[in-house]
Amino acid sequence: MTMAWAEAADRATADPSCVPELYAFLEQDEALLGDRMDPPWKSARPLAKWMCLAAQLRAAQSAAEVQALEAGHEDVMQSIGAIPYVPLLVAQWADAMSDKGRLVSPTYATRWLEGVYESLAPYRGLSSVHAPLLYQYLLAKDEKSAALVQRTDLGATDFARVGRYLDILAYLYYAGLVYTLQQAYEKAEDVWQTCIALPSESVSHIQLDAFKKLILVRLLAGHNVEGEALLKHTSVNVRSQYLRQAGAYLALAHNYRRMRSGSRDLHTLLAAHAEQFAADANTGLVQQCVAAQPQRLVEALARIYSTLPLDAVAAYLACTPDEARSALASTPRVDVSYANGPQVGAFPLPDGVACTLAERDSAPYVALALRPAPTPMLPAEHDGRAALAALVRAAHLAPSHLAKLAALHGAPRGDAQTS
Repeated sequence: MTMAWAEAADRATADPSCVPELYAFLEQDEALLGDRMDPPWKSARPLAKWMCLAAQLRAAQSAAEVQALEAGHEDVMQSIGAIPYVPLLVAQWADAMSDKGRLVSPTYATRWLEGVYESLAPYRGLSSVHAPLLYQYLLAKDEKSAALVQRTDLGATDFARVGRYLDILAYLYYAGLVYTLQQAYEKAEDVWQTCIALPSESVSHIQLDAFKKLILVRLLAGHNVEGEALLKHTSVNVRSQYLRQAGAYLALAHNYRRMRSGSRDLHTLLAAHAEQFAADANTGLVQQCVAAQPQRLVEALARIYSTLPLDAVAAYLACTPDEARSALASTPRVDVSYANGPQVGAFPLPDGVACTLAERDSAPYVALALRPAPTPMLPAEHDGRAALAALVRAAHLAPSHLAKLAALHGAPRGDAQTS
């Protein structure tokens, strides 16, 4: 099988029409040449070099063993033009480099992954190296992560360059983390919504984690969260798995505007699910949601009332008047001013808030004006959303090696998650 693979690889390199011969070998995720050559990458066959190097990287157990392969990496970079023909092989190598490179240093793998990524130019679609490289940038808190996401045009993706369905899910997951770190919550929503909308027979760990984070960023963006609506592109079986396994997050979303920050009910809810939030590395995002709740409530008031007594605002937020002033001042989407008396549209008051007529005439009033959302949508943003939608459609029609929709096991490494 090994020699047959090498011969087929040589034929494909010389004649692109022979590429389909490789598909029989690329399905074997652990296809190796073993140690028949010393060193194994010293082969006249360029694609065999990549296979051998990926195998040795996976087997490396120390920094010294990884560094001993540097000569091999320099050698295979000379055959970098073969990359488009072996996406699965590149995916194996990129995963191994991303994982084992940390034995040497946190940034060791970046140089090699960048070399492969840059060799793909001018192609701007998704490839097997995008997710491992983006993961490395996130680990290093490197600003290049934003540039990589910005340069990637999902609408231009050639599925022949993507070795595994996992590569698509992982990239979308990491891209959502990049947008969340930038506080670009609506863009994070878009990519995570796409991630969970990709076809599957069962919920993968990556998609489930993306769904949980999607709920939290929707709360941060001030949007409603309805589990059924978010999962409209999934099958009934898959939808039930999401709803069952994300119960803690759906409970938080359901009670987000009912339970005021600092209230006993909210504290009880957070305590009940604290272990789940911590296990998912989402405690930080949950805390951000709780901290942003007063702003979301002020926005809700501004959608209904033009003026309100300050005491009524404080009662609605379940805080003191001074704390209400602080919440009003820290809500960027609402213009706030103080009035001497009630204005048109000031009443009735929110549910559960009482105020006598005498108090209406004497209490300080707050005038609220909700700032409209910026329109029209930027063309680049519109194109990005169109590309995401196109990716979902294309995934349903992808080649057979991408259309195997068995459950994918193993979420992206947790230390890259937003906490």
